[in-house]
Amino acid sequence: MVVGSLDDEIQQFIDARYIGSTEGTWRLFGNRIHDECPSVTRLALHLKGRMYFANPNCGERFYLRLLLTVVPGPISFEELYKVDNVEYKTYKEACIARGLLEDDNECDQCIKESAKMKTGYRLSKLFCLILTDCNPTQPDVLWGKHALQICYDLPHKLRMRFSIPNPTDAEVCDYGLFLLNEYLVGLGKKLSDYTQMPLLTRDWQKYVQNRLILEHEALAYEGLDVVADQKIAQLNVEQFHAYKEVTASILNNSGKIFFLNGPAGTGKIFVYNTIADSLRSQGHIVIMVTSSGVASLLLTGGRTTHSTFKIPLNVLNDIVCDIGKKSFKEELFKRAKHIVWDEIPMQHRYCVEAVDRSLQDLLGNNKPFGGITVVLGGDFKQTLPVIPKETREEIVCASIRKSHLWEEIEVLTLRNLQPRDGLCNGTRLMVEQLGVRVIEARILTGSHINDRVFIPRITLEPTDSETPFTMSRRQFPVRLAFAMTINKSQGQSVKIVGIDLQNPVFSHGQLYVALSRCTSLRRITVLLPSEEDETATNVVYPEVLL
Repeated sequence: MVVGSLDDEIQQFIDARYIGSTEGTWRLFGNRIHDECPSVTRLALHLKGRMYFANPNCGERFYLRLLLTVVPGPISFEELYKVDNVEYKTYKEACIARGLLEDDNECDQCIKESAKMKTGYRLSKLFCLILTDCNPTQPDVLWGKHALQICYDLPHKLRMRFSIPNPTDAEVCDYGLFLLNEYLVGLGKKLSDYTQMPLLTRDWQKYVQNRLILEHEALAYEGLDVVADQKIAQLNVEQFHAYKEVTASILNNSGKIFFLNGPAGTGKIFVYNTIADSLRSQGHIVIMVTSSGVASLLLTGGRTTHSTFKIPLNVLNDIVCDIGKKSFKEELFKRAKHIVWDEIPMQHRYCVEAVDRSLQDLLGNNKPFGGITVVLGGDFKQTLPVIPKETREEIVCASIRKSHLWEEIEVLTLRNLQPRDGLCNGTRLMVEQLGVRVIEARILTGSHINDRVFIPRITLEPTDSETPFTMSRRQFPVRLAFAMTINKSQGQSVKIVGIDLQNPVFSHGQLYVALSRCTSLRRITVLLPSEEDETATNVVYPEVLL
């Protein structure tokens, strides 16, 4: 080979790579030096089990890919068009029929499927869940299709309660919208939030009373005074002292704040319910809340703090509760004589202070919690507020022990005794009927035991994600109940406990909570990382203990 000849590829590259002054100036201005023709196309690397990515803008190719991910073992492309022996014209229609796309057909089929199991009241509750959690694109169309089925039991109620002998379909549906709005208000929404929904044509409100107050008054059933007296007779010395202190403050309108302190098994729940039964039998309203949904089922008429006080999810030091003036909530708090707040150690102090500020404003009283006697309860040896990626000092600072309200609190200590809408996060259910788009389940625990509920598929999104995008998924909000986290178990009492400590606890009070769920050591089994090591990590912050 002769150097410099036409066959010298190295020299050809060097000559072509040379940039003169003109080209250099051109490049400094940010322009391209050369183009490739034909352009180089990057080919995808094929791996086992992997498929081409297709953007939703790709049309049928995207829907074809979506079907290939969910249809088991298709033998032809024509088979993908079929759903339940019905052949559709496009892949998109097949995806809609399978409920794979955001479409009101999912909600429509869910209601149709549920109507085969129940009608009336249960369907109304289901429609409320669809509005709040499934975000239908045309809720008015859904209502128009299923209004008569949802309102199936209302003609009888209109005849009995409102003396309307022959209610028309329009009157029945209008009253159904009113009841739907009542359910939505209980979930922090209202019918006017859904602009496409029909408006009420009649003022049904003037015929009914405050729904929240009626619910609390319904807890004072006939014979409750006898039950309360029986419970009072069962109190031990420490429990009876707590009962007398709290009831004296309530009846004298002293507005004191108490903290009922005691480890697991000391009967704190029994004391709360005894006080509530005694006051309710006398015609008073008692509001009972707890920091976790599961623990609220143990209280008679219990609710979670966030649903009762409308505490914002983003916890800041200046937050206030979303309770409007002249609302049913305000009227309820003005009628309330007593508030019980259990599992307070795991609640962020900013939430407690927000409730304090809001009640002072609503009731026009500068005393703590607007002058209402409040009993806070819990055990500071159990878990503290969960604050992701914060230090020990910041977690301790979030405890109510560091709040200015702690100076106003009187501590009542109990010794060890040795021996409810029911559907919330952590409720244990038995599946009665498993549909394609709805589950009919029976509640197994709490005051709503054996109640039947409908659970639709809802769109779930993480409230606090570290990713730059939001992950959204439509699914049934249930999971197999073979286990629960330590934090979720707080407030529960079970006969047999198995604790998996292969991964050690990492927060204050977790080991204590896990070991105190059962009343007998013989019924507790612990799985450690290895058989040789018989010790487990225990995290304790002494500065928050009483």
